[in-house]
Amino acid sequence: MKDLVYEFRSSLRQLDRVVNFQSKSCLDEITTAQCHVLLQIESEHRTTSNELSRLLNLDISTISRTVENLLKAKLIVKKQNVNDKRSFVLRLSKKGSKLCDEINAFADEYFSRVIENIPAKDRTQILKHFSTLVKAFVVTELNPDNLAASCGLRERQSVKK
Repeated sequence: MKDLVYEFRSSLRQLDRVVNFQSKSCLDEITTAQCHVLLQIESEHRTTSNELSRLLNLDISTISRTVENLLKAKLIVKKQNVNDKRSFVLRLSKKGSKLCDEINAFADEYFSRVIENIPAKDRTQILKHFSTLVKAFVVTELNPDNLAASCGLRERQSVKK
């Protein structure tokens, strides 16, 4: 099992490097986090910071900073929520919508080429297994404190202090 885990982790690191490299070549004007927020707002049409935090599994302070930067760049607009005066609804601006269109076109082109490099007879099966893998990641919740403790990281970090 240890060899399988090592190979799995190694493959994921390689996948992460390749996909992140491709993303960075597309995202000259925004960060990866800003891209994820923009695309989530696009898919929801309108949403709140709390909802983004939940959907993207990011803490609210990270979402708040990202939203502020997107507002400054005029990629999103913020309006008071008519259902809850304490919160604001976020939606894409015309500029943000145009950028999402560019990101989606780039991603569609890139991932179409990736899929073309998979033998045609294997594509459906591989995509099905990839979906299963993603679902496994989603349902496997790792509490960072528990993970750090199980790896002995807490003890090592306390020595550094």
